[in-house]
Amino acid sequence: MSSVNAAVDTLETLGVITVDRSGRANAVRMDAEKLVKSDDPVTTIPQPEYHAPIRAILTGLDERIGDDVGVILFGSVARGTADRTSDIDLFVVVDEERMQAQREAHTIEQEIADEQFDGDRYEAHIIVERKGSAENHDRISDILAEGLTLRDSKALDAVKQGVFDDGPE
Repeated sequence: MSSVNAAVDTLETLGVITVDRSGRANAVRMDAEKLVKSDDPVTTIPQPEYHAPIRAILTGLDERIGDDVGVILFGSVARGTADRTSDIDLFVVVDEERMQAQREAHTIEQEIADEQFDGDRYEAHIIVERKGSAENHDRISDILAEGLTLRDSKALDAVKQGVFDDGPE
């Protein structure tokens, strides 16, 4: 039983669980914000206060551009080091129509800036690139290596393969 108690103590120290020791038996509860759902990549974002605005951005991208785009979160929000002045940086890969998709992305950025999430406002910076030009983006290697993939697509897979197999041009 001591190994179970040690594990509970460790998880409590890490903030993954809370333990109510007021009763005869200890009541152990998992912190729901610490759960990662494998089918929901947003839960892998280290700072939960960014989950709601990022979900709103993804919904906007789905509705305005389509659900077949690749989306990577990068920068301080992806690293878990964001503060209140940090932008939500997203790299979006589309098959075609980059200019129209970028216009839609700017509209989404404005909508997010105007909306409050738990009383806070967030700024988004959405970069849209076509599959054919994304490999040549000046920060693509860093974005792919350090970013969190929130939406996968055939176009994004092709970019990843091109960058990691051949290196950026």
